[in-house]
Amino acid sequence: MAKPATLITGASGGIGLALAEIYAKNSHPLILVARSEDTLKEIAGRLQKRYDIPVKPVALDLSAPGATAELNSQLAADQTPIDQLINNAGFANYGSFHSIPTDRQLGLIDLNVRVLTDLSQRFIPILLQFPNSRLVNVASTAAFFPGPHMAAYYASKAYVLSLSEALAEEYRTTHLAVCALCPGPQKLASKTVPKCNVQG
Repeated sequence: MAKPATLITGASGGIGLALAEIYAKNSHPLILVARSEDTLKEIAGRLQKRYDIPVKPVALDLSAPGATAELNSQLAADQTPIDQLINNAGFANYGSFHSIPTDRQLGLIDLNVRVLTDLSQRFIPILLQFPNSRLVNVASTAAFFPGPHMAAYYASKAYVLSLSEALAEEYRTTHLAVCALCPGPQKLASKTVPKCNVQG
């Protein structure tokens, strides 16, 4: 069997791209998921060449109907082993609560909450098959308090933190480590793979 890969969503920029770089530097094969096909292919090619690891780009809008099932089916068909999942895909809205278009608010909740929950539930049985497996859900320092003018975003990250802490306890006696990564507004500074030995 091929060496298990790390699956990262929202990998075309920001924290997702930074984590892809960190995992690649630590010799982890990668599966990178994002909407932008051209950007994703460029990133995959660059990481593969620089670190001599297999990198599979998957251009997919995870908020589209059936997208999570499609991703699961595609990876199952490829028989791609996955021992780490990083749920990073998400976005934020800013403005007074009533002024933000309803479809934007619901789209945020859909991607930040539903998709993350869906992927976690689909992939945990796969992760449990491997020793030292990890589920990393990217939350935020916004998870710890309410955020006027970004109310739905802050609330969505509080959900991510709460879910991750609950799952960490639920799977505490297994070899699956679950954690929430809670970065602030600064660029990701760490150059090591998250260990998931603490939550929050």
